[in-house]
Amino acid sequence: MDMYLPLSFASGVAITTLAFILLLVRIEPGEESRKIRVARAILAASYFLLAVPDWLNVFGLNDSDDIVAATIVSASIQSLLFTFTLITMIQPSLVTTRRILVNIALVAVGSVCYLVADSLAGSPIVTCVAVAAVIVQLILYSALFQRCYRKFVRQIKDYYDEEYERPLHWARNSFIAALAIGVTALLSLTVPQPVYNAFMCCYIAFYVWFASRFINYIIRSDYYLPAVKSSSEETPDLRKEPETMVSDSDFDDSEALMGRLKAALDEYVDLKDYLNPDRDRNYIIERSGVDPRFFRWYFQNVMVQDFRVWRANLRIEEAKRIIMTTPDVSMNALAMKLGFGTSQNFYHHFKKVVGQTPTEFMEGCKAESKE
Repeated sequence: MDMYLPLSFASGVAITTLAFILLLVRIEPGEESRKIRVARAILAASYFLLAVPDWLNVFGLNDSDDIVAATIVSASIQSLLFTFTLITMIQPSLVTTRRILVNIALVAVGSVCYLVADSLAGSPIVTCVAVAAVIVQLILYSALFQRCYRKFVRQIKDYYDEEYERPLHWARNSFIAALAIGVTALLSLTVPQPVYNAFMCCYIAFYVWFASRFINYIIRSDYYLPAVKSSSEETPDLRKEPETMVSDSDFDDSEALMGRLKAALDEYVDLKDYLNPDRDRNYIIERSGVDPRFFRWYFQNVMVQDFRVWRANLRIEEAKRIIMTTPDVSMNALAMKLGFGTSQNFYHHFKKVVGQTPTEFMEGCKAESKE
Protein backbone atom coordinates (compact mmCIF):
# COMPACT_ATOMS: atom_id res chain seq x y z
CA MET A 1 0.00 0.00 0.00
CA ASP A 2 1.32 3.47 -0.90
CA MET A 3 1.66 5.35 2.36
CA TYR A 4 2.41 8.72 0.79
CA LEU A 5 -1.17 10.01 0.71
CA PRO A 6 -2.07 8.82 4.24
CA LEU A 7 1.12 10.39 5.55
CA SER A 8 0.37 13.61 3.69
CA PHE A 9 -3.08 13.66 5.27
CA ALA A 10 -1.68 12.96 8.75
CA SER A 11 0.96 15.65 8.28
CA GLY A 12 -1.61 18.19 7.04
CA VAL A 13 -3.94 17.52 9.98
CA ALA A 14 -1.16 17.56 12.60
CA ILE A 15 0.61 20.69 11.37
CA THR A 16 -2.60 22.66 10.76
CA THR A 17 -3.83 21.71 14.24
CA LEU A 18 -0.52 22.79 15.77
CA ALA A 19 -0.76 26.14 13.96
CA PHE A 20 -4.16 26.81 15.56
CA ILE A 21 -2.89 25.65 18.98
CA LEU A 22 0.01 28.10 18.75
CA LEU A 23 -2.39 30.93 17.96
CA LEU A 24 -4.55 29.99 20.94
CA VAL A 25 -1.72 29.82 23.50
CA ARG A 26 -2.10 32.71 25.93
CA ILE A 27 0.76 35.22 26.09
CA GLU A 28 0.65 37.87 28.79
CA PRO A 29 0.04 41.33 27.34
CA GLY A 30 2.75 43.95 27.64
CA GLU A 31 5.67 45.49 25.82
CA GLU A 32 8.18 42.89 27.07
CA SER A 33 6.14 40.05 25.56
CA ARG A 34 5.48 41.82 22.26
CA LYS A 35 8.34 40.08 20.48
CA ILE A 36 7.10 36.72 21.75
CA ARG A 37 3.78 37.44 20.09
CA VAL A 38 5.70 38.29 16.91
CA ALA A 39 7.59 35.00 17.14
CA ARG A 40 4.31 33.15 17.69
CA ALA A 41 2.79 34.80 14.61
CA ILE A 42 5.83 33.91 12.48
CA LEU A 43 5.80 30.33 13.70
CA ALA A 44 2.05 29.88 13.17
CA ALA A 45 2.38 31.28 9.64
CA SER A 46 5.24 28.86 9.06
CA TYR A 47 3.09 25.92 10.14
CA PHE A 48 0.21 26.97 7.92
CA LEU A 49 2.59 27.22 4.95
CA LEU A 50 4.04 23.82 5.81
CA ALA A 51 0.59 22.27 5.65
CA VAL A 52 -0.21 23.66 2.17
CA PRO A 53 1.83 21.08 0.16
CA ASP A 54 0.32 18.27 2.24
CA TRP A 55 -3.23 19.35 1.46
CA LEU A 56 -2.36 19.79 -2.22
CA ASN A 57 -1.08 16.21 -2.22
CA VAL A 58 -4.22 14.94 -0.49
CA PHE A 59 -6.49 16.55 -3.06
CA GLY A 60 -4.33 15.40 -5.97
CA LEU A 61 -3.24 18.87 -7.06
CA ASN A 62 0.49 18.06 -7.11
CA ASP A 63 2.36 15.98 -9.67
CA SER A 64 5.93 14.76 -9.17
CA ASP A 65 7.49 17.91 -10.66
CA ASP A 66 5.30 20.07 -8.45
CA ILE A 67 6.45 18.12 -5.38
CA VAL A 68 10.11 18.83 -6.19
CA ALA A 69 9.45 22.54 -6.69
CA ALA A 70 7.27 22.72 -3.56
CA THR A 71 9.97 21.00 -1.49
CA ILE A 72 12.68 23.43 -2.60
CA VAL A 73 10.54 26.53 -2.09
CA SER A 74 9.24 25.23 1.26
CA ALA A 75 12.80 24.54 2.46
CA SER A 76 13.77 28.13 1.67
CA ILE A 77 10.70 29.66 3.30
CA GLN A 78 10.96 27.44 6.36
CA SER A 79 14.63 28.23 6.90
CA LEU A 80 13.68 31.91 6.90
CA LEU A 81 10.70 31.57 9.23
CA PHE A 82 12.26 29.16 11.72
CA THR A 83 15.51 31.11 11.92
CA PHE A 84 13.71 34.34 12.68
CA THR A 85 11.35 32.62 15.11
CA LEU A 86 14.29 31.35 17.15
CA ILE A 87 16.20 34.63 16.91
CA THR A 88 13.09 36.48 18.09
CA MET A 89 13.03 34.18 21.10
CA ILE A 90 16.69 34.64 22.09
CA GLN A 91 17.60 38.08 20.67
CA PRO A 92 14.32 39.97 20.18
CA SER A 93 16.04 43.34 19.70
CA LEU A 94 17.66 42.08 16.48
CA VAL A 95 14.36 41.22 14.82
CA THR A 96 12.93 44.36 13.25
CA THR A 97 10.14 44.74 10.74
CA ARG A 98 12.60 46.04 8.14
CA ARG A 99 14.95 43.07 8.59
CA ILE A 100 12.10 40.56 8.30
CA LEU A 101 10.66 42.27 5.21
CA VAL A 102 14.06 42.40 3.49
CA ASN A 103 14.61 38.68 4.06
CA ILE A 104 11.07 37.81 2.98
CA ALA A 105 11.55 39.88 -0.19
CA LEU A 106 14.82 38.10 -1.01
CA VAL A 107 13.28 34.65 -0.50
CA ALA A 108 10.15 35.61 -2.44
CA VAL A 109 12.11 36.97 -5.41
CA GLY A 110 14.38 33.93 -5.44
CA SER A 111 11.41 31.54 -5.26
CA VAL A 112 9.54 33.29 -8.07
CA CYS A 113 12.65 33.30 -10.28
CA TYR A 114 13.14 29.59 -9.68
CA LEU A 115 9.50 28.68 -10.37
CA VAL A 116 9.45 30.76 -13.58
CA ALA A 117 12.75 29.30 -14.81
CA ASP A 118 11.62 25.78 -13.91
CA SER A 119 8.31 26.15 -15.76
CA LEU A 120 10.00 27.58 -18.86
CA ALA A 121 13.12 25.41 -19.07
CA GLY A 122 12.31 22.40 -16.93
CA SER A 123 16.04 21.63 -16.80
CA PRO A 124 17.76 19.70 -13.99
CA ILE A 125 20.34 22.50 -14.00
CA VAL A 126 17.66 24.93 -12.77
CA THR A 127 16.80 22.55 -9.94
CA CYS A 128 20.48 22.12 -9.01
CA VAL A 129 21.01 25.89 -8.92
CA ALA A 130 17.91 26.30 -6.71
CA VAL A 131 19.10 23.59 -4.31
CA ALA A 132 22.55 25.23 -4.14
CA ALA A 133 20.93 28.59 -3.38
CA VAL A 134 18.93 27.05 -0.51
CA ILE A 135 22.12 25.45 0.87
CA VAL A 136 23.85 28.85 0.83
CA GLN A 137 20.83 30.32 2.60
CA LEU A 138 21.03 27.61 5.28
CA ILE A 139 24.74 28.30 5.81
CA LEU A 140 24.18 32.06 6.18
CA TYR A 141 21.28 31.57 8.59
CA SER A 142 23.34 29.06 10.59
CA ALA A 143 26.11 31.65 11.01
CA LEU A 144 23.57 34.31 12.02
CA PHE A 145 21.90 32.04 14.56
CA GLN A 146 25.24 30.97 16.03
CA ARG A 147 26.21 34.59 16.68
CA CYS A 148 22.84 35.30 18.31
CA TYR A 149 23.00 32.13 20.39
CA ARG A 150 26.48 32.92 21.73
CA LYS A 151 25.29 36.38 22.74
CA PHE A 152 22.18 34.89 24.38
CA VAL A 153 24.31 32.48 26.42
CA ARG A 154 26.51 35.36 27.62
CA GLN A 155 23.42 37.35 28.62
CA ILE A 156 21.98 34.51 30.68
CA LYS A 157 25.44 33.82 32.14
CA ASP A 158 25.86 37.44 33.20
CA TYR A 159 22.36 37.70 34.63
CA TYR A 160 22.19 34.39 36.52
CA ASP A 161 25.00 32.89 38.57
CA GLU A 162 24.25 29.32 37.66
CA GLU A 163 24.84 26.48 35.26
CA TYR A 164 23.26 28.30 32.38
CA GLU A 165 24.01 25.97 29.47
CA ARG A 166 21.50 23.23 30.17
CA PRO A 167 18.37 25.42 30.24
CA LEU A 168 19.46 26.84 26.88
CA HIS A 169 20.03 23.59 25.02
CA TRP A 170 16.51 23.78 23.59
CA ALA A 171 17.42 26.81 21.44
CA ARG A 172 20.53 25.26 19.96
CA ASN A 173 18.94 21.83 19.57
CA SER A 174 15.84 23.31 17.94
CA PHE A 175 17.90 25.10 15.33
CA ILE A 176 20.08 22.05 14.64
CA ALA A 177 16.99 19.87 14.28
CA ALA A 178 15.30 22.40 11.97
CA LEU A 179 18.50 22.61 9.92
CA ALA A 180 18.67 18.82 9.70
CA ILE A 181 15.05 18.67 8.54
CA GLY A 182 15.76 21.26 5.84
CA VAL A 183 18.83 19.44 4.55
CA THR A 184 17.05 16.08 4.69
CA ALA A 185 14.12 17.53 2.75
CA LEU A 186 16.49 18.48 -0.05
CA LEU A 187 18.18 15.08 0.02
CA SER A 188 14.79 13.34 0.02
CA LEU A 189 14.26 14.51 -3.56
CA THR A 190 16.64 11.79 -4.76
CA VAL A 191 15.63 8.84 -2.53
CA PRO A 192 13.08 6.03 -3.11
CA GLN A 193 9.49 6.55 -1.94
CA PRO A 194 9.74 4.33 1.19
CA VAL A 195 12.69 6.37 2.41
CA TYR A 196 10.78 9.58 1.77
CA ASN A 197 7.83 8.18 3.74
CA ALA A 198 10.16 7.53 6.69
CA PHE A 199 11.37 11.11 6.40
CA MET A 200 7.78 12.35 6.56
CA CYS A 201 7.28 10.52 9.86
CA CYS A 202 10.37 12.24 11.30
CA TYR A 203 9.19 15.52 9.81
CA ILE A 204 5.81 15.29 11.59
CA ALA A 205 7.45 14.30 14.90
CA PHE A 206 9.86 17.24 14.69
CA TYR A 207 7.16 19.85 14.19
CA VAL A 208 5.13 18.45 17.09
CA TRP A 209 8.25 18.62 19.27
CA PHE A 210 9.15 22.13 18.12
CA ALA A 211 5.67 23.46 18.90
CA SER A 212 5.89 21.94 22.40
CA ARG A 213 9.28 23.60 22.96
CA PHE A 214 7.91 26.96 21.88
CA ILE A 215 4.97 26.64 24.27
CA ASN A 216 7.42 25.71 27.04
CA TYR A 217 9.44 28.83 26.19
CA ILE A 218 6.31 30.96 26.61
CA ILE A 219 5.73 29.40 30.02
CA ARG A 220 9.35 30.10 31.05
CA SER A 221 9.70 33.48 29.36
CA ASP A 222 9.98 35.17 32.77
CA TYR A 223 13.35 33.40 33.09
CA TYR A 224 14.78 34.41 29.70
CA LEU A 225 13.34 37.87 29.02
CA PRO A 226 14.75 39.69 32.09
CA ALA A 227 18.28 38.60 31.18
CA VAL A 228 17.94 39.70 27.56
CA LYS A 229 16.28 42.98 28.56
CA SER A 230 18.84 43.64 31.29
CA SER A 231 21.70 43.11 28.87
CA SER A 232 20.41 45.76 26.48
CA GLU A 233 20.12 48.26 29.35
CA GLU A 234 23.44 47.56 31.08
CA THR A 235 25.70 50.48 31.74
CA PRO A 236 28.51 49.80 31.30
CA ASP A 237 28.41 46.74 29.07
CA LEU A 238 31.27 44.60 30.31
CA ARG A 239 31.23 42.32 27.30
CA LYS A 240 32.24 45.23 25.09
CA GLU A 241 35.32 45.95 27.19
CA PRO A 242 38.54 45.05 25.40
CA GLU A 243 40.10 41.90 26.79
CA THR A 244 43.45 43.52 27.64
CA MET A 245 45.68 42.71 30.59
CA VAL A 246 45.54 45.36 33.30
CA SER A 247 47.26 45.87 36.64
CA ASP A 248 46.67 48.10 39.63
CA SER A 249 49.29 50.53 38.25
CA ASP A 250 46.93 51.27 35.36
CA PHE A 251 44.56 53.02 37.77
CA ASP A 252 45.12 56.28 39.60
CA ASP A 253 44.93 55.92 43.40
CA SER A 254 44.34 52.17 43.30
CA GLU A 255 44.47 51.92 47.11
CA ALA A 256 41.47 54.22 47.40
CA LEU A 257 39.66 52.26 44.69
CA MET A 258 40.29 49.00 46.53
CA GLY A 259 39.02 50.53 49.75
CA ARG A 260 35.79 51.71 48.12
CA LEU A 261 35.22 48.41 46.35
CA LYS A 262 35.93 46.37 49.49
CA ALA A 263 33.46 48.50 51.45
CA ALA A 264 30.82 47.99 48.75
CA LEU A 265 31.43 44.23 48.74
CA ASP A 266 31.20 44.06 52.54
CA GLU A 267 27.89 45.93 52.43
CA TYR A 268 26.73 43.60 49.62
CA VAL A 269 27.40 40.60 51.87
CA ASP A 270 26.00 42.13 55.07
CA LEU A 271 22.71 43.07 53.38
CA LYS A 272 22.59 39.71 51.56
CA ASP A 273 22.17 41.49 48.25
CA TYR A 274 23.65 38.39 46.62
CA LEU A 275 20.23 36.77 46.95
CA ASN A 276 18.73 39.32 44.61
CA PRO A 277 19.43 38.43 40.93
CA ASP A 278 18.99 42.10 40.00
CA ARG A 279 21.92 43.08 42.25
CA ASP A 280 24.66 42.00 39.87
CA ARG A 281 28.23 43.21 39.32
CA ASN A 282 26.98 46.42 37.72
CA TYR A 283 25.11 47.22 40.92
CA ILE A 284 28.34 46.94 42.92
CA ILE A 285 30.28 48.93 40.31
CA GLU A 286 27.71 51.70 40.52
CA ARG A 287 27.67 51.66 44.33
CA SER A 288 31.46 51.74 44.64
CA GLY A 289 32.11 54.10 41.73
CA VAL A 290 35.02 52.02 40.41
CA ASP A 291 35.90 51.36 36.79
CA PRO A 292 34.55 48.06 35.37
CA ARG A 293 38.09 47.08 34.39
CA PHE A 294 39.25 47.65 37.96
CA PHE A 295 36.37 45.55 39.23
CA ARG A 296 37.47 42.72 36.95
CA TRP A 297 41.12 43.12 37.95
CA TYR A 298 40.18 43.08 41.66
CA PHE A 299 38.33 39.78 41.39
CA GLN A 300 41.06 38.20 39.28
CA ASN A 301 43.98 39.27 41.48
CA VAL A 302 42.63 39.97 44.97
CA MET A 303 39.63 37.66 45.25
CA VAL A 304 41.27 35.15 42.84
CA GLN A 305 37.92 34.01 41.53
CA ASP A 306 35.18 35.13 39.19
CA PHE A 307 32.43 37.33 40.60
CA ARG A 308 29.79 34.76 39.62
CA VAL A 309 31.61 31.99 41.49
CA TRP A 310 32.01 34.22 44.54
CA ARG A 311 28.32 35.13 44.59
CA ALA A 312 27.22 31.54 43.98
CA ASN A 313 29.35 30.38 46.95
CA LEU A 314 27.67 32.97 49.17
CA ARG A 315 24.29 31.66 48.09
CA ILE A 316 25.29 28.07 48.82
CA GLU A 317 26.47 29.03 52.32
CA GLU A 318 23.09 30.69 52.88
CA ALA A 319 21.38 27.56 51.58
CA LYS A 320 23.28 25.41 54.08
CA ARG A 321 22.28 27.72 56.92
CA ILE A 322 18.60 27.62 55.92
CA ILE A 323 18.57 23.83 55.50
CA MET A 324 20.20 23.31 58.90
CA THR A 325 17.70 25.60 60.64
CA THR A 326 14.64 24.66 58.56
CA PRO A 327 15.13 21.00 57.53
CA ASP A 328 11.70 20.68 55.88
CA VAL A 329 12.15 23.63 53.52
CA SER A 330 11.00 23.16 49.92
CA MET A 331 13.97 22.93 47.59
CA ASN A 332 12.10 24.68 44.76
CA ALA A 333 11.18 27.56 47.04
CA LEU A 334 14.73 27.69 48.39
CA ALA A 335 16.21 27.84 44.88
CA MET A 336 14.05 30.87 44.05
CA LYS A 337 14.80 32.53 47.39
CA LEU A 338 18.52 32.18 46.78
CA GLY A 339 18.30 33.81 43.35
CA PHE A 340 18.87 30.72 41.23
CA GLY A 341 16.69 30.58 38.15
CA THR A 342 15.75 26.92 38.55
CA SER A 343 16.04 24.15 41.12
CA GLN A 344 18.17 22.25 38.60
CA ASN A 345 20.82 24.96 38.68
CA PHE A 346 20.61 25.17 42.46
CA TYR A 347 21.21 21.41 42.74
CA HIS A 348 24.14 21.64 40.32
CA HIS A 349 25.92 24.42 42.23
CA PHE A 350 25.17 22.96 45.65
CA LYS A 351 26.65 19.58 44.76
CA LYS A 352 29.64 21.24 43.10
CA VAL A 353 30.44 23.23 46.27
CA VAL A 354 29.31 20.88 49.05
CA GLY A 355 29.83 17.49 47.41
CA GLN A 356 26.23 16.49 48.12
CA THR A 357 22.85 17.36 46.68
CA PRO A 358 20.67 19.64 48.84
CA THR A 359 18.41 16.67 49.60
CA GLU A 360 21.36 14.55 50.74
CA PHE A 361 22.63 17.42 52.87
CA MET A 362 19.16 17.81 54.40
CA GLU A 363 18.95 14.10 55.23
CA GLY A 364 22.38 14.32 56.87
CA CYS A 365 21.23 17.25 59.00
CA LYS A 366 18.13 15.34 60.09
CA ALA A 367 20.20 12.28 60.98
CA GLU A 368 22.60 14.38 63.08
CA SER A 369 19.72 16.04 64.94
CA LYS A 370 18.34 12.64 65.97
CA GLU A 371 21.64 11.49 67.46
